Parts: sequence; structure tokens; C-alpha cells
Amino acid sequence: MNVKLKDLMNLRNKTILVGGDHHAHDHAVAVYQYLSNNSIKTELVNYNSSACFDYLDQSKLVAARVSQDPVKYAGIIGCKSGFGASLMSAKYPHVFCIRCDGPHQAKMARQVNYCNVLAFGSDFVDKSELNQTVEAWLNTNFELNTKNKNRYFKILKIQQEATRFL
Repeated sequence: MNVKLKDLMNLRNKTILVGGDHHAHDHAVAVYQYLSNNSIKTELVNYNSSACFDYLDQSKLVAARVSQDPVKYAGIIGCKSGFGASLMSAKYPHVFCIRCDGPHQAKMARQVNYCNVLAFGSDFVDKSELNQTVEAWLNTNFELNTKNKNRYFKILKIQQEATRFL
């Protein structure tokens, strides 16, 4: 996949995919409504099937689409702790998922580590705090300095090498 780094800098020009398991569903809906009310392109991933209510399935729905087109999509995914959702999402190429409990973590995750999927734990954050974290994440660009660019490409190379073991 040939992705230009300048296309990865800003999240506000992407469609934000939002999902969460049965523990994080209410938080995910609140985030979706917050984004919609603030004119952010957003989509709530499919909750129509009880088979897709597990954090593994919800993470897959978000991460697979971000992985296929990281220029068009970014994501927000939650579960009870945020650990499972971040672990599962990070399995996908071109997905940089980090669990963030607050705005400062979200800012650093975006600025330095190009976090394009934000994970949250519904047991660790209330809905208003989550909206503040999402806002910080959305408003922080990936910092395109030499060190971060080199790390980005190094991570992609490591992801590619790791898939050879599968």
C-alpha cells in the first residue's frame, strides 16, 4: 500500500468508525453522537447482530476497514478495560491502536505514535471524559519530523516481517 505521510497527519478529514462491545456500547453511542453533533464524518459499526457484540468482533469491524484504507478511515473502539480492543485492533497492518485514558495520552499517542485507532475502557472513563479525550485525539496532528517518520516506516517494516511468521 502506497500511503503518503501527509495524508495521515490530520484525522478531521477522515471518517471515524466507532464501535464497542456490550460493556462499551453506551460509550460508543455517546462518542458517535458527539462526533455527529460536531459535524465530524462518523459511522457507528454494526450492532445488529448479537454475534458481533464481543470486543474481538467489534475491534475487527473497525480495524479491518482502517487497515484497508488508512487515508479514508480512523477508528475509536472500546471494551470493558480497553486492553482487549487495543490488542485485537493492533493486529491489523496500518493500524496504530493505543488505549488512552485522557486527553494528554491521546495527544501524545497521535503526535508521536500516529495513533489512528483510539481504544478506551468503559470501566476507566465516563462519557464526558471520553469526549474530551476524543477531541484531543482529533485535534492533534501526527508530527512529521525525521524521528517520527523513521519510526513509522520501521513499524510498518516490522509488521510486514511479523506477518511472514503466520
